[in-house]
Order: sequence, then C-alpha cells, then structure tokens
Amino acid sequence: MSLAAGFKFLKTRPSVLSWKPTGKLQQTVADCVERTGKGLHSGDISTVRIVPEAPRVGRYFSFQSNVIRASIDNALKETPLCTTLSKDGYSVRTVEHLLSALEASGVDNCRIEIEGSGDCDRSVEVPIFDGSAREWVEAIDQAGLKVAVDLDGKSCEKLAPYLNEPVHVTKNDSFLAAFPCSEVNITYGIDFPQAPAIGRQWFSSTLLDESFYSKQIASSRTFCIYEEVEHMRNLGLIKGGSSETAIICSKKELEKCSWRCCASKGLGVVVLSNGAMFHVPRSKRFMEEMIISSLSYGNGRREETDAKIDKVLMRPG
Repeated sequence: MSLAAGFKFLKTRPSVLSWKPTGKLQQTVADCVERTGKGLHSGDISTVRIVPEAPRVGRYFSFQSNVIRASIDNALKETPLCTTLSKDGYSVRTVEHLLSALEASGVDNCRIEIEGSGDCDRSVEVPIFDGSAREWVEAIDQAGLKVAVDLDGKSCEKLAPYLNEPVHVTKNDSFLAAFPCSEVNITYGIDFPQAPAIGRQWFSSTLLDESFYSKQIASSRTFCIYEEVEHMRNLGLIKGGSSETAIICSKKELEKCSWRCCASKGLGVVVLSNGAMFHVPRSKRFMEEMIISSLSYGNGRREETDAKIDKVLMRPG
C-alpha cells in the first residue's frame, strides 16, 4: 500500500483538497549537495547531486538529460519494495528516503542530478546508505537553505495543502486515512507477527518541532524478514542489501537492531512510502474508531483520541 495511491485518489476528488498560504517563502539548497552510494535493489553505484533551483520549479530528477518530476503523476503503480518515478521510458528507483528528507528539510525546489554505473541506461537507483534518510538530512543541513529566487530576483510564497473532509484508501490488510485538522499530526502503526522482534509498533507526532524529523525519523532504518530474503533475491531484488543497509530480523532473533523500525515505515508519510499494516479485522475497527474520532482531533482532543486508538490496537484479533 503506497501513499502514491492515496494522493492519486485525492486527485480524482479535487474538492477534497485546497491550498493555503503559509506566510513563508519557497526555499532551495544554498549550495550543491553530492553523495555516492549503492542501490538497495540493483546493487549498482550511483551519484546524486542536488542543485539549487528557482521558485515554482519544484523538485525533479535529471537523468540521461531527461527530466522526471517528483510528482505523483510519475509514480509507477506496482514497484515492489520501493517507490519508482518514471517518465518517457526513463526511471529512478527507491526515491522515498531522499524525497522525504527534502520535504522535511524545507527544500521546495531543486534539481536532482543522478548518474548510475549499471548496464541499464534507462533506469537508475538512488543510494540506500544505511537504510535511512539520515545521510540526506545531514547533507542538506551541511549545504544549508536559502530563499529561492528567479532570474529577476523574485521569490514566491509557499502554499500548503489543506484537507476539507476525511478520506481513506485500503488494500488487503493495509490502509491510509487522513482527516482535517488544525495542525499536522501523523500517526503510524505496523504489525509484523512473522518477526517478533519488530512486532507491533506505534508512532505519533505533531511534527511541530522542526528538528523532530532529523532527530527521531530520519535515522529510522528499513528492515526485512530474514526468511524472505532468498525469495526477494530470486525476484531480482535487494542485490545491494546487507546488514549494513537494513535491519535483518527473523522469527527468532534480530540482527544488529537499533530499534528504529516503526518510524522507518512512517518516514515516507511525509512524501512517499508504504502504508500501515494490521490484521484485517483490527484495521477495520481502527478505521471505524478513526472516523468517529476525526472531529476530536480537529477540536484539539488529541490525547482522548490517541487513547481510543491504543485501545483498538490492543483488542484481540
């Protein structure tokens, strides 16, 4: 279940979403950022260079002289274990951590130049590093930010999306729900009974503290189930995967665990990634409770609503 599906659903109902001024100016990186690393699925080395851009341009990839905008319109529907952007036959894989870091760091506009070392000249993959967004956040922080201006020196105000009514999308035992609220509040849960060391985890934050993402979310790492590794590799995936690029867990033990799992699945909530996973009966009850409680969030009764959510998750299967 991907956030791309949720955003594409919103585009079919334009009245659900409106845009409001933030009182802030659009930003870009103050200097170029360059990082090189190995792709999780391809195993190929690639180099990414983040370059300052003008306002209203947005974020886009430049690959083989082709422009691939970081837009939901370019997100492929079925790409296992990663988010892929594609345009005119050219694609960039595993973009979620980089785009999440750019959004959370306040980089509204930038050109992302990417070059790969693989045999395929029409597809490239963003480096995975340690399986988190930390490398990107640190690189952006090192470069710094500045107000984005055009050739005439003019800037542009940043707009923020506002949800006018509750919406949700579901797929199998995964779902994504969004509700109108006076402030941004992200609540995320995962349930992996096949990996007891991961198990059921819960994460919630208003993200009001600008440093919260860099301190609590960016370092959250990708994880995989040891018993599924061989199957994934037979499918041509995780060729660049190792204990250095992900947390590897099994039914019995967790290898090199840093306990940064739930927020890892949630860090794409800022931009693109996987949805929450629960058992189907429990997720249905969760949805019912969330819909009933949506007005409570809007009225600032978040503690009461969170208590209801916790109660739902603790109910037997």
